[in-house]
Amino acid sequence: MVPGADDAETEAQQLRDRRRLKEMEGDAEALRTRVTSAIDAAVATRTADVRPPTSIVWSVIGLLQYILTAGLLFAGLWIAAVFLLHAPFASVDVPVLGPIPTPLVVLAALLLAGFLLARLLGAHAGLLGRRWAHRLRVDLSRELEQRLRDVLLARLDTIDAARERIARARSTIERGVARRD
Repeated sequence: MVPGADDAETEAQQLRDRRRLKEMEGDAEALRTRVTSAIDAAVATRTADVRPPTSIVWSVIGLLQYILTAGLLFAGLWIAAVFLLHAPFASVDVPVLGPIPTPLVVLAALLLAGFLLARLLGAHAGLLGRRWAHRLRVDLSRELEQRLRDVLLARLDTIDAARERIARARSTIERGVARRD
């Protein structure tokens, strides 16, 4: 054995290992770039034509809320007129509370109606939003799956196609050799 040959061989092996590691890092970075591009393209494709849901129910509820707002303004003015001008007013007899001024009953009823309309609007918007989000999620998942399959399995498809070509060429060569014999 030549002294120092093992050291040179070890250094050469380490150099080859570093090169392979750099190549693998480059391959990993290229794969990361392709996957990132595929995800960006899938999201851009799917979200390009996305429109949030709308409903005619929302317009109707909005109109009713305007009417309730006008009623609240009227009830507020009525209460102000009763207390500032000492205007006469009727009262409603409530079993436990006794007589309650009519303007306060109207105000309470309008506030309750506004609350119920707001809850109805929230429930309906939530329902439509959940349906829309589910459709968007399914479409985006499908698009992502297709694009990632194209990116990640493209090399495997190329390798498989090359294997098939090699197998066909090999069988053609073997048939040619067999005919000569």
